[in-house]
Amino acid sequence: MAFRVSVRFQLGGGIRARGIKKASEVPRAWPVRGFRCYAGPSEPKLSLGSSGVLVSPLGIGTRRWGDVQEGFGSFFDEERLSLVFEAAVASGCNFFDTDEIYGYQSLQKGQQAEQVLGRQKALWSHPSRPEIVIGTKYCPLPWANSFVGGPVRSGRASMLPALRASMQRLSTEQVDLWQIQNPIEDFNEGFVAGRASARRSSRGS
Repeated sequence: MAFRVSVRFQLGGGIRARGIKKASEVPRAWPVRGFRCYAGPSEPKLSLGSSGVLVSPLGIGTRRWGDVQEGFGSFFDEERLSLVFEAAVASGCNFFDTDEIYGYQSLQKGQQAEQVLGRQKALWSHPSRPEIVIGTKYCPLPWANSFVGGPVRSGRASMLPALRASMQRLSTEQVDLWQIQNPIEDFNEGFVAGRASARRSSRGS
């Protein structure tokens, strides 16, 4: 299977090199000019394990979405990200990867990565359009609450509340792919139990 990507825009140095100091100075079409994802609408989708969920060979990461240290709010904003989202989906990409920690600086403004992605999916979703698949991640560090709120994280009991919080930020009733960000080996047994609890909860049992 072959796919090709051609991306000729940057949200960091490329903008600074042109003397642009804030998002409002970026021409509307410029941030996504040249975006080509030749995974293509006709490219066969890949199955996520035995889940039956089908994703494009190429996914889009949201590491910088909402991250003010990476230029969000100054060099690019949610309007620009909506253009990236639309261009990616129109080019055949249906998988977006995010994380509960990504863009945490913008959480109180409602512009953390999960929040932005959830809005974009809601705006795009329609029975006649391809399904958007979202994967997000759980941060097992005890102090993760300092980024996203809630109590100090201590083992399996923290996982289900974190998943529910991610689902709320994503404005969704289910998460297609839930992963652990930087898993800690000593906690693996607890992670497995916590994941099982989350799966039972999502099925309403």
